[in-house]
Amino acid sequence: MSKLIFDEMMEVQQSVLENLSNIAIVAISDNQMIEVSADGNRNITNIHINEEMMKEASLSELESLLTLTVNKALEMSMEAEERETTRMMDAFSPAIFDSLK
Repeated sequence: MSKLIFDEMMEVQQSVLENLSNIAIVAISDNQMIEVSADGNRNITNIHINEEMMKEASLSELESLLTLTVNKALEMSMEAEERETTRMMDAFSPAIFDSLK
């Protein structure tokens, strides 16, 4: 692989990572009591638990709902990553791929 192709691929990868860090994702539990925020790089950036949930739910209920909501946020983040990567690869110079043949 030529250095030009490698350099262009590295630029695309860096651009994808930067774009992903700017994507805000919010997953909300089914009962609307837990909100988990993440970015497109699969980093959890915030967790908010409604005070009523803290008062009324058992520890096991809270843990279960929190786990489900965090997993939902991570899944949404992975989907954003896939979309962004596809978008960037579609914009990638077709001539680069032709040169690999």
